[in-house]
Amino acid sequence: MSRPRSLLDQLRRSWAFAWLAALVLGLAHLKDATEGYERMMVLLGYKPDALAIAATNEKGVFAREFSEVAWRRLFWARAIVGRIHHARPQDEVLEAYKAYVLASEVWATKMMTFVTYTDRFHGPAKAAELEMSVVSAMNNVSDQIVALRKAPAPGPAEIGAANAAIDAANAASFHFVRGFSPK
Repeated sequence: MSRPRSLLDQLRRSWAFAWLAALVLGLAHLKDATEGYERMMVLLGYKPDALAIAATNEKGVFAREFSEVAWRRLFWARAIVGRIHHARPQDEVLEAYKAYVLASEVWATKMMTFVTYTDRFHGPAKAAELEMSVVSAMNNVSDQIVALRKAPAPGPAEIGAANAAIDAANAASFHFVRGFSPK
């Protein structure tokens, strides 16, 4: 007497089950094939790898942060000079000066990172430009701001010297940032 086949036995012997099993196995291998294709595209240089994308993003974050810190410092330097030039109340001048000091503090605390990242992303010549040109110009701005604040009655010469120092630092910073290569 033949015993009735179980449902599983019946499925195993059907063509539909065979096709379904082949489809499931094929989909499982499709994932591996897709990953292999992606790896091959990276190796051949048609697509950037995850580390290259992360490095590009890190480069962009550095450039934005540098620009933001530099121009915040220049903004407050210009605000001090403008307020003194237009004979604004002393509390307004002091407010701008405190903001400038804070911006200068942020600049100073991040400077070593800026130099390191500049060297890493753009090479030692660009890092030297940062140290010799931009930092020197920013230091000159600070000297002019201090001289302007110490002057008993700042006149056109002191205000002109401070504005010239800010313009020079702005130009040096702009030239420095414009030289970031897109690589």
